[in-house]
Amino acid sequence: MAKRKPPGTASLTAVLSFFFVTGAAMSLVIWMTLSDFLAGHPVEGGRYLIAMALIGLFVAFAWLLARYLQNAFLMPPPETPNPEVDS
Repeated sequence: MAKRKPPGTASLTAVLSFFFVTGAAMSLVIWMTLSDFLAGHPVEGGRYLIAMALIGLFVAFAWLLARYLQNAFLMPPPETPNPEVDS
């Protein structure tokens, strides 16, 4: 089994910056839409539906980021030597 190397600094920086930039934009739209809705201001149906879709997309992005970080930094457990095979 080949050993995995952790991602390089450039790769990790690119993934994290992409997540934070897109996540900030999505959370801004979600926050403004829900803020207007809860304040009693009229919210157009299209904007409300876009905000609801962005909530699902944000959760999916967060899940993908968590999987990426787990795969990148969790090392597999060390293999225990098998005395029957070694001899």
